[in-house]
Amino acid sequence: MTLDRTTDESALPADPTRPRDPTFICIGSQKAGTGTLYDMLRGHRQVWMPPIKELHFFDDPYDPHRRARLERKLARIVRRRSANQKGANRQVDFMRRYLAMQDEEDATLECYRDLFGFAGEEVTGDVTPGYSVLDTETVERLSNVLPDVRILLTLRDPLARVWSQARMEARAFGDEVVTSPAAFKRFVQQRYVVDRSLQSVFLKRWQRAFGGRFKVMFFDDLVETPQAFFADVCNFIGIDPDPAATRFRLGENSKDFGRLPMSPEIRRIAIEAFGAEYDRLVDLVGGHAADWRETARGARPDRR
Repeated sequence: MTLDRTTDESALPADPTRPRDPTFICIGSQKAGTGTLYDMLRGHRQVWMPPIKELHFFDDPYDPHRRARLERKLARIVRRRSANQKGANRQVDFMRRYLAMQDEEDATLECYRDLFGFAGEEVTGDVTPGYSVLDTETVERLSNVLPDVRILLTLRDPLARVWSQARMEARAFGDEVVTSPAAFKRFVQQRYVVDRSLQSVFLKRWQRAFGGRFKVMFFDDLVETPQAFFADVCNFIGIDPDPAATRFRLGENSKDFGRLPMSPEIRRIAIEAFGAEYDRLVDLVGGHAADWRETARGARPDRR
């Protein structure tokens, strides 16, 4: 993959699918409300979102398992498109172009910009939590080659976040990871879990590269004050913050699988693994992070 700009944009024809940068990229955190954020914006009258939430363009564009899911989604869109011909045609064309990129292994910046040409002049974005753990060099290069793109990062209480990730793993591979302390301990030692759990690390990396184009949001606000959260996001990316502007029912979480509390032993293991994150996040963002730290230390009941 190359992040160099190579196209002479002045030579491009006037076309509704003229390549362009996304308006924003949401980089996560994983299990911190990015699915709900995508649904909020997908329903907004001033926004066109890709028909798939996570493009993984800069971290893992050629995953064969993802390709199979994309092909199934394309088939579903084709079957349903008679109900909304214009909108569905854009989705179909997007999916075909994205699949062609995978066939050709052509994950260049210009191919990325081609995908967002389907938005025309509408606000558009990429919601891919996997980008949060991109290395420093890649993040800095993205800042240079996407000079107007805004970055959103949602943060979540470190223990609640890793527990949600473990529950997702349990749904895919079996309950042992959330019922056996030994299995959970192995889980939190995995590199892909550690990287996504150190929110302070990638927060600093992206903030340093994007400066004023970088915004931190909180999962707590999404859950507790969704209308204010929605307005804050909309103001940051330049669209109408009125809740009536989106078809999405604010306050609804389509991915709420219900509560499953940590056992005391699993909680102890999680604090041992990621408890130091609380102090780092308090230093960086304050606010909700201070509440998270109090809860983790047992100063008040666990509200997660």
